[in-house]
This record gives sequence, C-alpha cells and structure tokens, in this order.
Amino acid sequence: MPRHSKPLECTQEQIEKLQAIVRDKTGDQRLVERAQIVLACSGEHRVDQVANKLGCNVSTVYKWRDRFRQYGMDGLCDSPRSGRPVIYGKETEEKILAKLRETPPNGQARWDGQSLGKALDIPADAVWRFARKNNIRLDRQRS
Repeated sequence: MPRHSKPLECTQEQIEKLQAIVRDKTGDQRLVERAQIVLACSGEHRVDQVANKLGCNVSTVYKWRDRFRQYGMDGLCDSPRSGRPVIYGKETEEKILAKLRETPPNGQARWDGQSLGKALDIPADAVWRFARKNNIRLDRQRS
C-alpha cells in the first residue's frame, strides 16, 4: 500500500503563479511539467497517482515536490551546472571598453581586435568575442 505524504502547502499567490506557468503555451515545457507536479501535490493526491496522471516517474514527483518545499518557486528552476570557468570576465570587459574610449595607436584610424589584444595583453579572439557579444562593430569604430 503506497504511503501518504503530507500535501504541499502553497499560498494563493504561489498557486496563481503555478497556474500561469501551466497555461503559458510558449513557456519551457520542463517548467510546465514541474508546475503541474507541484499543483497536483498540493491537493490530496498520492505521489504515485500524480506520477500516473502526468506520465512521469515517481522519483521525478518526489524530486520537484521536495525542491518546491525547500526553495519555493525558485526550486522549480534548474540548478547551475558545472562548466568551463570564465577566463575573461567582467574585469576584462571593462578594460576593453576603457581602451576603446582612448585614441588608437599612432598610424591607426581605429582600434581592431589585434591592436586591442596587444595593448591589453589578451588574445585577439577574446576581444572579438566580447565585441560580437556586445554588438560592438570594431570595423566601424573611428577615433
């Protein structure tokens, strides 16, 4: 016989947010499924009934129910994952922007990735990547 767990306690505001997520046709479907799980668990349904109703695994229901219980609405979002550490972060970006405000070296009408990289002692690739990310057109920058 499946065990009964204590229903989730949700505030009216949380229920309204969850229902809005479920109704959103263009939203992330993973988030929709998680919101449906939490809404179903806030009623008098057993975990196995919720899993059968939504067509997911019982362990999935336990996971999102417990994450919601612990973190609230923020618990429905994915946790940060490991990845390659940032090599050239905000500090480097600020240096690039500051250097772009200065006049280019003698003999140049504008800064380019190569000369910015040399001046800041960073690879030109990093300069171009930053420029593309921030929609800075170095080929159109004039002093």
